Amino acid sequence: MSTATQEQRITLTEKDVAQMLGVSDRTVWQLRKDGKIRCIKIGASVKYTRAEVDRFIEAQMTPLSDPVNEGNPGE
Repeated sequence: MSTATQEQRITLTEKDVAQMLGVSDRTVWQLRKDGKIRCIKIGASVKYTRAEVDRFIEAQMTPLSDPVNEGNPGE
């Protein structure tokens, strides 16, 4: 699916999210099962919002290192 098409849609499929994150569909399923990414269930269909995917990505970010203490262990 093209990026332009994804941006126009309100919800994303598991496959869309997997492509965005560069992981397998199974990994997205496991993240959902583990409660790390929320979804919308409509009947048997599972959908995700772009905002939720963005929130998940932000939550996975590592903190920036402190340039003042970089290279000085223990300080």
